[in-house]
Amino acid sequence: MYKVKVQNLTEFTITNVVVSIISYPDECLKLLEPPAEEKGNAEMRRYKRIPPNDFVTATFEFTPYKDCIKGEIQSSVHYYDVRNELHDVKVEAHPVKIVCDLLSPLKVGVLDFDAIITSWSRTGEEQKLDGWNPRDFFNTATSALTSKNFSVLSADSTLLGTEFFGAIKCLAKGVFTGKRVGLVVYVRGSPAGRISLVKVEAVSEDEAQVLPVFNEVMETFRHMPRITLVAQGDVVLGGKQTVDVKDSVMVRSPIQVGDRAKCQGCGHDITPDQKFCPNCGEKLA
Repeated sequence: MYKVKVQNLTEFTITNVVVSIISYPDECLKLLEPPAEEKGNAEMRRYKRIPPNDFVTATFEFTPYKDCIKGEIQSSVHYYDVRNELHDVKVEAHPVKIVCDLLSPLKVGVLDFDAIITSWSRTGEEQKLDGWNPRDFFNTATSALTSKNFSVLSADSTLLGTEFFGAIKCLAKGVFTGKRVGLVVYVRGSPAGRISLVKVEAVSEDEAQVLPVFNEVMETFRHMPRITLVAQGDVVLGGKQTVDVKDSVMVRSPIQVGDRAKCQGCGHDITPDQKFCPNCGEKLA
């Protein structure tokens, strides 16, 4: 539903008010006829007058007939003032983008999924995401894909040597066309690291679905909330360290002064074999 509110802020009545739809993505949206009580047609609403400090709201109803929608709705308003002069006002364009909201989850076996997608249209890309532990990204992405109306068919992960590997396979179908669209997401990286290599592949039996779904999923991944470090430190000259503590537990490294080491918590002398400061109990690295 698309609405245009016309408010008369003048001291006089305006007349012959017409609200018109100029353009919309008609390749994927259908503009419905107005209710019987509305004056006008599918693309226009007409009002005889609007008194001072009053308003009218023109309502236009659209229905999609494709599973991916992208474009703009443009409209205009024209009216006559008290001097019978015509005014024409173009309304700011309203962007329309609907992709994953027009999908519904679809479940099949993983082997069936692997078989059916071999002949589908596809696109893919690998990106390096800084600040993401690969295991954390894998778990967060799995939940995010469910929220995008995909059925997660499998979410498998393993450690191979010193690297984490994960693979997510998902499937959905278009609400209107029934065309199927799938995703395969690969995640790898150091289990203790903060860099994830993520490869996303979108596949569909409808070529028109591939790129919009891929772009929306990549945008979702880029804006997922990240896990932040519990402490941050800036090392400065002179052997001092400034630390912004964001958690109650923190390991401090001893400060070395000549041949002696001192506790960073209280400055007490310590020996290299000590794990805790004998003066303040601070845990030492």
